[in-house]
Amino acid sequence: MLDVAIKYADALKDKMYDTWFDEKYKYWNFSTYYSDIDIKDETWAEHQFVSVLDDEIIGYICYEVNRVSNYCTGLGIINFTDNKMTFGRDLGQALTDIFEKFKFNKLKFSVVIGNPIEKSYDRMIQRYGGRIVGIFRQDTRLLDGNLYDVKQYEILRSEYLASKEKGKGINPDETAITDKKPGKSRKQIDTGKIIALHKAGWSNVKIADEMGLSAVTVGKYIKKSYERQG
Repeated sequence: MLDVAIKYADALKDKMYDTWFDEKYKYWNFSTYYSDIDIKDETWAEHQFVSVLDDEIIGYICYEVNRVSNYCTGLGIINFTDNKMTFGRDLGQALTDIFEKFKFNKLKFSVVIGNPIEKSYDRMIQRYGGRIVGIFRQDTRLLDGNLYDVKQYEILRSEYLASKEKGKGINPDETAITDKKPGKSRKQIDTGKIIALHKAGWSNVKIADEMGLSAVTVGKYIKKSYERQG
């Protein structure tokens, strides 16, 4: 579920503190130092959201707003868990809202080259009609003390709407911003775990989020299990 960050301010700050000096999140920080997250009590200059599952924060999504020129910039995305399905769905909703709900004219964002999400951004730009603006060489220094190049992107609302007409628009139910690779073989599904979680009282949606499946798929495996039992 996508919700406004201010409602989870204290919990979100704790989540962010846990990322400090963690090599896994060095690309998110975009710098050599850390500072407290500034959770705004208004939405004029920035939109801040959290991805939530069972009242627990699993991710954070934010971007700055230029009201004069009606565009968004500084897209920030961080997933605190391995739950790509729920977070991907909420991220898709946030990106869709930029162009459809809030009707901003453009989204500008960047990525430190070497960040695992870079390839996903490239695919997103190709799919939704945006462009890679360019690369700033040795543009930022990270926690490890090394200088990194930074890649810049932009997507116009007109480009997004054109891609939507062609059936390529951002679907909130898709995990578009992941590292999935086409042609990769399907993973083995642990049906025993599905049934165990079901018997423990977990909902199909919660099991799906835990195992990276759809709720419909979970339901099918549970149904098959009962059918085999007679």
